[in-house]
Amino acid sequence: MSDIKNGMIKKITEDNVDEYESIIPPDVAENVWREHHKGIAFHEDEDDEPQAILMCATTGAGWDGDDKELIIEWIYSVDNSAFKALIDLLVSEATEEQVARVRVEIKDTDLEKKELLLKNGFTATGRESLLLETTVDELSQIKQFQGKIKGDIVSIDELFTREFRRALTNFIFHGASGLLEDAEYLPMSFYDLELSCCFRTGEKITAMFLVRRTASGILVPVLMYAFEPDGPVKLMMLLRYFVQTAEKTLPGDTKVMICRYSEAVKALSTKLFPDKKGDNVLVFNKEL
Repeated sequence: MSDIKNGMIKKITEDNVDEYESIIPPDVAENVWREHHKGIAFHEDEDDEPQAILMCATTGAGWDGDDKELIIEWIYSVDNSAFKALIDLLVSEATEEQVARVRVEIKDTDLEKKELLLKNGFTATGRESLLLETTVDELSQIKQFQGKIKGDIVSIDELFTREFRRALTNFIFHGASGLLEDAEYLPMSFYDLELSCCFRTGEKITAMFLVRRTASGILVPVLMYAFEPDGPVKLMMLLRYFVQTAEKTLPGDTKVMICRYSEAVKALSTKLFPDKKGDNVLVFNKEL
């Protein structure tokens, strides 16, 4: 905890995040224990309600390049000066850590946050969001996900932990990217054990599809990778397994959030959802 002017900044950690549960959404709060994630809050006094909160993650190579970036994942502010104090601290720490820029994405209809960010030295660019929202029901209606599942596919719940870790490390070594830079270090329980699945060829795991179920129940595919031969066929079987398992075990209105983080995922998303678009968003950058 550090004192500044007429208030103080508190770090939000795994030990104290419950103090903010009435403010921070559970899907944001659940990541605070991860190494490259952090949160900070501005309080006028230690026991007062926070005036501003920022929840952030550091990425070693953003989707748009190879620079180290600090991503602001969630913003809460009821006081402009409190928000500025948090931004100033983030910029100071990020500069010391050789971060190239601070980035945040908001919906283009969020005028309050837009004004707040522009006042604090961010520049904005509009684009379609990389995120596509769908549901289990919508996925189950897609022809490619219907029909027989071919091949030896099992949920990761059937794997030994060491078997899972060895396979995941092998995929990452061969170029699997996905959404999570720390995927190799996260516990197996971080992923949905029933919906996440893999493809066996003999005694080897040759394809894997990992899904995260957030605290609020949203399904987020985070990694999809397969070795040749027949890599695309294996991946389609894994997707079919995921959709059909979700259809059997979850309500049809369960949300599925797809992030088009790579050209391959964008191409697959366009094929599966030709008429679906992401929200219009503003991407704010502050170069350091």
